[in-house]
Amino acid sequence: MAEHRRQKWDGQSRGGSFGTWCFVMLIRHCGLGAAYGLLALVVPYFVAFAPKATRATWRFARRVRGLGRWRAAREVVATYYAFGQCIIDKIAIGQGREDLFSFELDGEDQIAKLFGNGDKGECRAAIFVGGHVGAWEAGAPLFARFGKKMNVTIFDNEHKDIKKLLEREQHGRTFSLIPLGRDWLASVMEVKNALDRGEFVCFMGDRYMTGSPTREVGFLGHKARFTNGPFDVATAMRVPVAFFFAMREAGRRYHVYFTVLDHEPGARPKSEDLQKAFVKRLEEIVRQYPRQWFNFFDYFDN
Repeated sequence: MAEHRRQKWDGQSRGGSFGTWCFVMLIRHCGLGAAYGLLALVVPYFVAFAPKATRATWRFARRVRGLGRWRAAREVVATYYAFGQCIIDKIAIGQGREDLFSFELDGEDQIAKLFGNGDKGECRAAIFVGGHVGAWEAGAPLFARFGKKMNVTIFDNEHKDIKKLLEREQHGRTFSLIPLGRDWLASVMEVKNALDRGEFVCFMGDRYMTGSPTREVGFLGHKARFTNGPFDVATAMRVPVAFFFAMREAGRRYHVYFTVLDHEPGARPKSEDLQKAFVKRLEEIVRQYPRQWFNFFDYFDN
């Protein structure tokens, strides 16, 4: 599909502040079961009245996953429901209700070996790259095990009312936010300062804003563009890179995957090589959890 005809991501995610507020109140006063019940009623509304997102999800099921029409239609509904579940879960975890969930870590030994605990690690800082799959916020509290502060970059175009509402609810939040897009120089300096302090900085590697540097990479049998940002920063700062995904499974269980790239301390791998490694790992995750691919726009170039 020609670039000028593609539906671009505009820097804003799905959902509205009123709907988010309703789920916050339900979780607080009635519990998760009531929130999941309301979600079952809300999903058909989004299927019908979010046509661009629905069309993109349908195309992903048909063109990328190769499903028939009936199965693709079911996957559209299932994807919306999975998205809602992850939003509800991250609100509950932000309210300090981690006890309602169980977590399985895959690759924790890699992180512990590389970074150690507290000031005993082999490096001072690191960049983590995740994506809009699963619910990375669900696994964010686990970083406290490594004695490091986590900073998460977020596009400043995200709905401000929703951000304010969720920030009020994140009583147990274990990470700080670094806004991107408002003042790029200030954002870069904030990222650099966090790394200089020996902290973690987490980027989402699967979205970009118009005008930002990107590369076209093979992904799920098609071509797609990925941001260069986190990989350029890692190369310039010479800090280790790890990939991080928190994927929802049955029974309020999250499987958290850590992947540390293997290279010599102090080495300076190419930004392009880091990006290709990320795309390969993201592809593995999406193939394993296709209903948790939450990029609701026309992602692929062809």
